[in-house]
Amino acid sequence: LVVYRRFAPDSPTLFGDKFATRALQEFVQVEALRPMIEFKEDNMHQIFSHSGRKLHQILLFTDPSAEYHEGVVSVMSEAYPSYKGSCVNVLVDATLESSSKVLDFFRVQKDQLPAVRGFDQAANKKYGPAEPVLGSAGHTTAEFFSRFGQLLGTGDLPPVLKSEVEPKDSGSTSGAVKTIVGQTFQRDVMEAAGSVF
Repeated sequence: LVVYRRFAPDSPTLFGDKFATRALQEFVQVEALRPMIEFKEDNMHQIFSHSGRKLHQILLFTDPSAEYHEGVVSVMSEAYPSYKGSCVNVLVDATLESSSKVLDFFRVQKDQLPAVRGFDQAANKKYGPAEPVLGSAGHTTAEFFSRFGQLLGTGDLPPVLKSEVEPKDSGSTSGAVKTIVGQTFQRDVMEAAGSVF
């Protein structure tokens, strides 16, 4: 089985797995995705609907008229094969009024562009890179996106939480009351050795 894509006619892809219904469905779904999908209503099914396959979204918020735009989009597309099958690249034009809700959802300000966010739709968790998109030289690399995409796909990124900072004295572990904030909930409640009330 070979898939030819209209958006990449010179690079057909060969199916190399066992011929089983599920494997064929997943192969075609992944190969049908462009390396970069624009965030607009017509494309929502490509971004968020994958018939049970868990694909994360990597959203690039950008201003298409900015000097950095073409370079950042190009290296993000170049990095796509390194996390293809686990993440989808999404391009968000932050200058459009229709993008205001998605900017609010990911807490991206227009003065922070370009910005990158990861999204795990199944867990409803948001992620951000540890470093800025544009490095000190004013550009970015495919390695930046590859690393982010691979960590997002494997679940090795800490989620970005809307949280107060951890209090210096949150209470003793043996005391009756302990202060919990968003950043400490997983550690102090979900991973606690004993029961938590």
